[in-house]
Amino acid sequence: MPMRPFAGSARVNFPPPLGERTAYLFPFSDQVFFPETLGARTALSRLVLEPPWLGTLLSALVRLRITAMLRRQVSAEERVQRLSTRLQHRYKGRDWYGVVVEVQGARGRVRAGLVGRGQATGTAIGAAALVRTLAEGEVKRSGIWLAEQVIPPGPFFERLTARGLVPTVEE
Repeated sequence: MPMRPFAGSARVNFPPPLGERTAYLFPFSDQVFFPETLGARTALSRLVLEPPWLGTLLSALVRLRITAMLRRQVSAEERVQRLSTRLQHRYKGRDWYGVVVEVQGARGRVRAGLVGRGQATGTAIGAAALVRTLAEGEVKRSGIWLAEQVIPPGPFFERLTARGLVPTVEE
């Protein structure tokens, strides 16, 4: 079912330093494939941002459809970019984020989470860990696959941990 970012919220317990926080639904594109790749019936992703008021603000902007209006106005986009730059400068060092994905299928439920600093850096660390896994021959199947189908989670999560991210998995 299609979902808008920040459309719904729930209290989620993240590893330190975040702890229990309000996290918002966020439809990451890869979860579209989970029914096929993981046999999932449902897949929900939630995102929390630091400082805490930022998620609340983004949720309100989405509900009021202000984000759609901003995309159509170049001057508004420039103002948002300037505001974003000021906030990044003011909250430097407090750029924590957390992501949790809950997948439910015939074989049960899995909840995987990740806490880190700097979302762009976290994305780059994940991509580099994926490339390292491929380059070191840990994938034994040839062909075209999605990461969750062929990447061994243990070594992948170890690489994320070595770079300062905090992955968690609960079954």
